[in-house]
Amino acid sequence: SRAFHFFLLASTLLVVVESSTSSTCKDGKCPKAESFDLVVCSGPCRQYYPQIRYFLRDYESRFSKMHVTEDPANLTPVLVFRDSKGEEVEKVEVGGMLVSEVLEELSDRGLVPLPA
Repeated sequence: SRAFHFFLLASTLLVVVESSTSSTCKDGKCPKAESFDLVVCSGPCRQYYPQIRYFLRDYESRFSKMHVTEDPANLTPVLVFRDSKGEEVEKVEVGGMLVSEVLEELSDRGLVPLPA
């Protein structure tokens, strides 16, 4: 419905305005991760996150330890970092980030893409 799409747009704009443009690590120290999940919404809400679509288009095949998960209840894309045991160590909302900022978050945790 129109009201639902308006709500999604308004929520997205709020997230974009509130997002940080620097690394989310405390005191410049990020926990190292062995792998990560990118949790994204499914359906029309994806149109509100073009940078995440570009990230997936350009980098999904270059991160061997990335798992993309679609969750219809998740309105904002989230990186879920995991340790060597597969346990969650950190979550970072990335809905308002540019592709370069998402790459910085990954690099800060020791995750770098394979060469193109």
